[in-house]
Amino acid sequence: MREKMPDVTHYYDVWHVAKGFIRSLEKLSKECPEVKLWLKSISNHMYWCAASSHGQSPDVIVAKWQSLGNHIQNKHINHGPLFPSCLHADPGTQTKPKKWLKPSTKGCEKVVDMINKTQVLRDVRKLSPGQQTSNVEAFHSLIIHFAPKSVHFSFLGMLTRLCLAAMHFNENAGRKQAQNRDGEPVFIIRYPKFKKGGYTLQAKKVNPTFEYVDDLMNTLFNKTLVDPTHLLEQWHSVQARVPATLSAKFQRPIKADAVEQHVSRFSKSNM
Repeated sequence: MREKMPDVTHYYDVWHVAKGFIRSLEKLSKECPEVKLWLKSISNHMYWCAASSHGQSPDVIVAKWQSLGNHIQNKHINHGPLFPSCLHADPGTQTKPKKWLKPSTKGCEKVVDMINKTQVLRDVRKLSPGQQTSNVEAFHSLIIHFAPKSVHFSFLGMLTRLCLAAMHFNENAGRKQAQNRDGEPVFIIRYPKFKKGGYTLQAKKVNPTFEYVDDLMNTLFNKTLVDPTHLLEQWHSVQARVPATLSAKFQRPIKADAVEQHVSRFSKSNM
């Protein structure tokens, strides 16, 4: 992409970058237990650096990220010219006071070194401030419902199932959050494996709709069955573009020769 498409801006998904960085901190927390208390806050800070810098220079994202080295030591001003001070409220007014890392301690120094690591700063510069890969991954998860991996489908069978999955996803991707009888938003607490005992608060969506099925049935009975000419033309056009199977590229052996070679090898093994 860098060589053939130099005009395209290449972004990194925040979730993947944060996951790798937190994994390194988890290893460090075995030596320095005080670091474990900052894992979630550091992950949230990386998300904030990207989300709050839409339309800004990558240098600003890096400056916000590097300010974390001062923040964990209870220093909230004089970070640098691009991001001079923290934007949060006075830490003294927080209901749950932070357990700040003490300067010059092993845990603090190692965390600061990891924050300013060259490879980490390169990744932070390319964090996506807008779109993430979560929607694409949600679509891939939906495809499994329409085309399970444990079942074999022909090319046309897979194509039609992908089309159904795309129609279902497009209709339900923007569902609103469900509400209870009092009009309050409904949330669900989940315990994903990667949280290692922690929880995730997820907004419960309203039930999915299937209006695309009614549209397909209406098209079938009111248009296609009345005049199938257009559909048949499209069907023949699709069939003409069906690729050959992977096994068609290999030369099939003569069965008698294969049996003879198999028997000869078996007989040689008993000699």
